[in-house]
Amino acid sequence: MSYHKTVSVKVGNIIIGGGTPIVVQSMTDTLTADVAQTVEQIKLLHEAGSELVRMTVNTEEAAQAVPEIRHHLNQQNCFVPLIGDFHYNGHLLLNQYPECAKILDKYRINPGNVGSSQTSCDHFESIIRVAIKYNKPVRIGANGGSIDTVLLEKLAFQNAKQKLKLSHEELVEETLITSVIENAKKAERAKSSDVEKIFGTSDPMDILKFILENGEVQLTTEQRRKKLEEKRKQIVAILLREAIDPRTSAPHTQARLEDAMTKARVSIDPFKDPREQMTDIVKELRPLLPMKFDKVKIAVKVPAAFAHRCYGTLKSYGIQQEQWASDGSLLAVVEIFGGLQGEFYDKLNKMTTGQVETRLVPNK
Repeated sequence: MSYHKTVSVKVGNIIIGGGTPIVVQSMTDTLTADVAQTVEQIKLLHEAGSELVRMTVNTEEAAQAVPEIRHHLNQQNCFVPLIGDFHYNGHLLLNQYPECAKILDKYRINPGNVGSSQTSCDHFESIIRVAIKYNKPVRIGANGGSIDTVLLEKLAFQNAKQKLKLSHEELVEETLITSVIENAKKAERAKSSDVEKIFGTSDPMDILKFILENGEVQLTTEQRRKKLEEKRKQIVAILLREAIDPRTSAPHTQARLEDAMTKARVSIDPFKDPREQMTDIVKELRPLLPMKFDKVKIAVKVPAAFAHRCYGTLKSYGIQQEQWASDGSLLAVVEIFGGLQGEFYDKLNKMTTGQVETRLVPNK
């Protein structure tokens, strides 16, 4: 049997393509937020011969559960690569829950499920940037359950004007094929020698990073304005979450931060990651707005009934110590920026109906 020559891709500890043997992948049908059932099913699938396991990550609870699922699998010596299947809100979940983004071994998206025709490019770019940041492969494809309806309508209109019309099944098939091609049409393979000569490497991730960081992107004035505004909001959000006023030990208000940025005429790069710009921005703001980024340690006790649900959230903030008590409750110490305290307490109280216990750990 002959195979189409493909590029090899590493998913966790498994190599796909490039002449390697075919790999078996399966998918869970549990609610991913149900950690115990999902872990059990992944183990059964892996023991039955599945070399990769895919699970739906479609809610905040599911994204929060991913680190805990990986943790329990590792404890049971099950190291099967995990693939996150994202629909519509993948760009949000991957950015809001970095531990989930780091732990998953591959992201799966369909063009029809990334967003509307107006937003899909921005959402797709956001997902790809996260994949580059954590060096994760992305599967782009399509199926009947996630067809691009805008493209389907366009092709249906064109089909109606033709003499030899496609059947409904043929039209759907054409839409699926076109959807994938249009989203991957710029990924045609160049000669390795040419790639090495231009970029100094043939590694796809290194090349993509180089293009995104150094490539020349032509934008209209309106597009540039929108990108600058989006980046500005991201920077303000980080400062709100992480910076505090050393005079009051409380976070600055959004209005105060935005006013200071305007007065200081802060320079923002629309193509650069917000955190990479933060050092220079803080230097420009400090003469007008004192701020510090001290972290605090918080001891947390979560009752057994909420422990599994809260584990992913605590992990995403940064667990320094953890212990599972004999009664099933979770004891943990989390280190967070001082400006995050209000959000942290609110989220845990909401998830545990106010039954979580917390206290600040004094600095030694």
